[in-house]
Amino acid sequence: MLPQRLRAAFHRFLGDVRFALGTALGAVAVGAVLGSITPIPEQPLLPDTAPWANRLVAVAELGLSGWIMGLLWGIVVAICSRRLAPQLPPRSRSRAAALAAVAALAVAAPVLLAGRPLGWAVAGALAAATAVLLATLLSAPRRA
Repeated sequence: MLPQRLRAAFHRFLGDVRFALGTALGAVAVGAVLGSITPIPEQPLLPDTAPWANRLVAVAELGLSGWIMGLLWGIVVAICSRRLAPQLPPRSRSRAAALAAVAALAVAAPVLLAGRPLGWAVAGALAAATAVLLATLLSAPRRA
C-alpha cells in the first residue's frame, strides 16, 4: 500500500515539475515577443553600427526574464492548483496555462505599444495571466 501511495505522489510531483517547466517555456515566448516590441532606449547598449544587436539584446533579456518569472509563477500555480482544484483532468492545467500566456500577451503588448514603462507591462501581464488561470481552473469540469 505504501509504495503505491509513494509512487502516486512521485508522479504527481513529476507532473508539477513538468507543468512549472512548461510555464517557464511559455513565458520565454511571451518575453521574446515583448522584447521584440519594447522600445530601445535613447542610449543603446551597443553602438549605432549594429542596431539589430540592440533588438537582439532586448529579446534575449526579456526572454531570460520570462523564463525566471515563468518558472516561479509555474511553481506557485502548481501548488495553488493542487489546493484549489485537486480533481482536475490531466490537461486542464496545461490548457489554463496556455490561455494565461495569451492573456499576458494581450495585456502587455498594448501597454508597451502605448509607450508605458516595461514594469507596467509586466505587472499587467502577470495580473492577467493569474486571473485567466484562476478563472479557467475554477471553471474546469471535475473528475469523478
